[in-house]
Amino acid sequence: MRLAKWLRTLPRHTLPVMTLTWVWQAASFYLPKLLVDGKPHYDLSVALDRLIPLWPPLVIVYLAAFLSWPVCYLCCAAQEKERAYRFLCAEFLAKAVCLAFFLLLPTATVRPAVTGDSLCELLVRFVYWFDSPTNLFPSVHCLMSWMCYLGVRDMPGASRGVKQGLLAFAVAVFASTLATKQHYVVDVFGGVAVAQLCWYAAGAADVRRAYTAAADRVVDACYACLPRRAAAKK
Repeated sequence: MRLAKWLRTLPRHTLPVMTLTWVWQAASFYLPKLLVDGKPHYDLSVALDRLIPLWPPLVIVYLAAFLSWPVCYLCCAAQEKERAYRFLCAEFLAKAVCLAFFLLLPTATVRPAVTGDSLCELLVRFVYWFDSPTNLFPSVHCLMSWMCYLGVRDMPGASRGVKQGLLAFAVAVFASTLATKQHYVVDVFGGVAVAQLCWYAAGAADVRRAYTAAADRVVDACYACLPRRAAAKK
């Protein structure tokens, strides 16, 4: 009940555009896996990657990232429209860049054998089971965690502790992608760079204006499909 009440207090734009954002996120990640399956993939590892050992305990951070993203994204999207659209536009652009890389520069990794029976080792095997070792560059894990930090960093009312905590968590996520052998060093830098560049691009007036016009059309179309009474409440 509390969740439903809170959702009704969200700005008009939040849920429609957030839903579209998550659909775009899924499409940009999973479609390339299907389209480039069976084609040559590239290995972008460097000497440093071979020096980094598998350290299963950091899989906890790796999995915790999946829980942090919806919370951070929803908080950023629930801001007033101009700030929310800056964040969501950056996210849209970043996933478009990822889609291009996944299609034009398909990458893959060879994972180590994990044979132990500790909880963390079981979780690493679980990650290896549900996530195929492709779509490495840029790292979506690193991109989204850094995007969360950027969004909250500029959020009015967010405490200094929250901002510093998200920064520390993002760095921990970077380390977790390497320690679980899910990514290479270049993937980490690529993910952060794409997030940062798209954040700057989303701040450009022309880009923001184009995204706002498109997003407003999506929002209007969504509420046009609702019963009149529900749409009027919004």
